[in-house]
Amino acid sequence: MALRRSPRLRALNSKSVDNQVENQIGSSKNDKPKAKRRRTSSKARVKKIKETASPVANATSLPRKLEFDALKEYRHVLSIDEAGRGPLCGPVVAAAVIYPKGQASLDGIVDSKKVRTEDERERLYESLIAIPNIRWAVCVIDAKRIDEINILQATLEAMRSTAIALTKASDLSVRQVSEVSVNEQGCYVVISNTHRKEGENKPSSNCKDYFALIDGNKIPKDMPCDAECVVKGDGKEFAIAAASIIAKVTRDRLMHSYDEMYPVYGLSRHKGYGTRDHVSALLEHGVSPIHRRTFAPIKHMDLGDE
Repeated sequence: MALRRSPRLRALNSKSVDNQVENQIGSSKNDKPKAKRRRTSSKARVKKIKETASPVANATSLPRKLEFDALKEYRHVLSIDEAGRGPLCGPVVAAAVIYPKGQASLDGIVDSKKVRTEDERERLYESLIAIPNIRWAVCVIDAKRIDEINILQATLEAMRSTAIALTKASDLSVRQVSEVSVNEQGCYVVISNTHRKEGENKPSSNCKDYFALIDGNKIPKDMPCDAECVVKGDGKEFAIAAASIIAKVTRDRLMHSYDEMYPVYGLSRHKGYGTRDHVSALLEHGVSPIHRRTFAPIKHMDLGDE
């Protein structure tokens, strides 16, 4: 369907996307890894991150300008971001969020890469999903699919699936499951089960009522609704940052579970990124079923019949 692009939103998209490659030894052509220096830790500790705020934002969260601008024309605005494009193993995860219009911005919501500890992200995640009437969805695309279609296309597929999940779930081309788990094979979507009262955030059956704000510089093909990409949106817009945190925590939890299955790689420490320890473990032990065969240095390794 033709995409309506609001001039107000297009103005923010003149800059190119930074190549966020840090702490990785090689990646595929389309990879844009994000540096992550975190230790494994438990849930429920948060430290507020101070950011320069606009008049419409809380002192420790990003503004909601694009969201509120779009709400002048649409009933619902969903914001989308991803996590896990750059790692050598594990899935890429996208998240979409429809934040309640009348709900005050949650303190501390900034780009997940700027939240300093894993504890803080966990606390923000739990606070987000506990908000009454918030709607969210995550899509998990596994390493096999990433190798089949490349990481860029896998990321766009995940983003599109989360948008479909929140607009017209009956059109999903991937499985819908009840929870994110390493026991789930392949690609799948989880949709929030939040109790929704009659009111402003009640889902609409008309896709024309929705508008999507997508982090990055590409809009996935065949989006179910009008959309606009926002370069570095996870550092500019509150709801995109919220999606960033949900995507990041979802993926980190999966990598902790994978670490129990494949302990020789130290996945809880680096979450699958190409650190020196990870590459050394690959050279010593070979690849696991969740490693991406098309990513360097794995693609240059002799994998035998694997």
